[in-house]
Parts: sequence; C-alpha cells; structure tokens
Amino acid sequence: MALTSLAQLGVSGPVAGFSGAAPFQSSDLASLRCSQGLGVPDAASAMLAGNQQLMGGMLQLMSMLLTGLMSNGASSSSGSSSDAVTAATGGSAGGDVSQQSPPPTGGQVKSGSKVLVIGDSHTAGAFGDELDRLLRAKGAQVHTVGSSGATADNFISGKGTTVGFADHKVNGRTQKTAAHATPKLEDLINEDKPDTILVNLGANFRGAGASGIKKQVDEIGQIAKKHGIKITWVGPPTTRQDESNRSSLQKFDEDMKAAVAPYGSYISSAPFTPKYSGGDGVHYSGEAAKQWAAGVAGAV
Repeated sequence: MALTSLAQLGVSGPVAGFSGAAPFQSSDLASLRCSQGLGVPDAASAMLAGNQQLMGGMLQLMSMLLTGLMSNGASSSSGSSSDAVTAATGGSAGGDVSQQSPPPTGGQVKSGSKVLVIGDSHTAGAFGDELDRLLRAKGAQVHTVGSSGATADNFISGKGTTVGFADHKVNGRTQKTAAHATPKLEDLINEDKPDTILVNLGANFRGAGASGIKKQVDEIGQIAKKHGIKITWVGPPTTRQDESNRSSLQKFDEDMKAAVAPYGSYISSAPFTPKYSGGDGVHYSGEAAKQWAAGVAGAV
C-alpha cells in the first residue's frame, strides 16, 4: 500500500510535540541563550526539554501510524474473507439467498440411515444394482426391491411380475428371478423400519396424465405419511423416443414434482440421462446405467 497521507491511516489532528522541526542541536545552544536571556545551564535544560517533547511526539506519531496500518490490514483481510464467501455460495455475500440453489428437501441418505428402495424394471436391473451399491458405500442400511412392469399399484396390492424381479436384502443377500410377487409397501416398512423411502416408479404410467400421476403418487405417499416417513421419488430416465420430443418427459416431471410435493421431494433423472444409451430404447446398462445411478446417489 502506498502511503500518501496520514488520513489514509486514520491519523488526524495535531500530534503533540511534533511540528516537523528538527531536534535541537548543541550548536543551537548559544542562539537559544541569547534569544531567551538564559544562562548556559538554563538554556541546556530548555534544549533538553524541547528534545524530550519532540521525541514524545514522534513516538506518538509512530504509534498512530502502526495502528492505522493494522486497521487497514484488518479491513483488507475482511474483504478477502467476504470474497471467499461470495465465491463459495455463487452469489453476493449477504445478498439475496433466494437466488441460490435450495438444498434438497427429501430424505437425506447418510451413514447409518435405513433406506428402502422400491422400483420397476430399472431398479430390478443395472441401475438398481449400482444405486444399491453406492448407497451402501455411503454407510446406509439398504433394502432394494425392483419389480419389472410395476407401478404404485403393484406395491399396494402385491401383484407380481413375470419378467424380472430383484431383491437386495439389508444383509447383502440378493435374489433375482423372473416371476415373483411384488412385496407390499406396508410389509416392507414393517420389516425394515426405514428412515427414507426411495421410489423409482413412473416409466410404466407416463401416459396417465396429471390425475393418474397423482393417484399413483398418493397411493405410495399416504402409506409413507402414515408411518411418518418422507419419500424421495426418482423419475424415469430419458428414452429413445424422448430424443425427438423432450417436452414429453419435461411435462411428466413437472406433474410428478407437484404430486410428490406433499410427501417429500422429486428428483428428475433427465439431467443424469441426457442422451439415451441402451439396446431396447428404454432400459440402461453398462456405464450409462452406472452414471445414472451415480447422479441419483449424489442427489440424495
């Protein structure tokens, strides 16, 4: 910092004993004695007193200069801290927090959490396998049940599947079969007593419209609400058909989000599946399934 004025350092007003004059020298003794009519001893005493006064003023000035420098340094440091906060939050420090992305509002998966995952063929396949693994890696106690072709109705009535079923137990044991009854949500809650229910349903009722979507979500949501459990609903991924009509999945996600709001939070899978990658136009496998699962695991 260039020192251009004492005012920059907070120094104002007169400084006692300091007027910019040089200290008394011994050669000044004669002139001092003549001008004041003093004897040599008296003149020497006066010269000494003047020098002491001047030295006191200089010490006072130095103290004020140091105080000013320290004050300016603290202000500079405070400004740097403010800039760091601004950079970390992506906005102005102390600014409008409504402009910042809100934190997730659904069930939070962390070490020790009891998580029940239910879903359709995506959960019974590669996506569900990887999501189960990633949630366990977070330290959660996870039970994953995937029933191919399922909607919410299957987990309410127990209606089964004939094309694919997967059950990853909390203890790590896995069962995969073609035909199997779908466990009822009520029974799964009583068995696992989960903190969070992660629902991956929607691919099989995308054409249901807003009222049909609400009915499906209410069936799951009301049971979870009765047990005091918030749900986090994961929407279906981008399909090959969505490549030419992206507004279809976007509208479905909007209707789903509104329906899920009274019971928890909704996670769209579209950001994690921006371009379809699979063999049958609907399902994901290999690295594409792992990337989708990693996105969802990070979101919860």
